[in-house]
Parts: sequence; C-alpha cells; structure tokens
Amino acid sequence: MVAKQMELIVEGCLSRLLVKRSQTDVDTARRLAEDILRFAQCRMGGALT
Repeated sequence: MVAKQMELIVEGCLSRLLVKRSQTDVDTARRLAEDILRFAQCRMGGALT
C-alpha cells in the first residue's frame, strides 16, 4: 500500500512538472525524490514497520 501511495505522489509530481516546468517545482520534486528514497531505505532496514 505504501508503494502505491508513493507511486501516486510521484506521478502527480511528474505531471505537474510536465505542465508547469517551474524551477521551484523541479527543486521540490528533487527533494521529494530524496525523501522517498530515505523513507524506502528506512523501511528496508526494518524501521517504520
């Protein structure tokens, strides 16, 4: 379920980037991707379960 939620977040972010092409949105998307990666790494390590 978490993976599906993350997928929906990323899809929405990419959709916005394709439409607006704002540098601020690009920066936000990069930080979001970094946060999602950290979250996934925590789950792989056994945290958040």
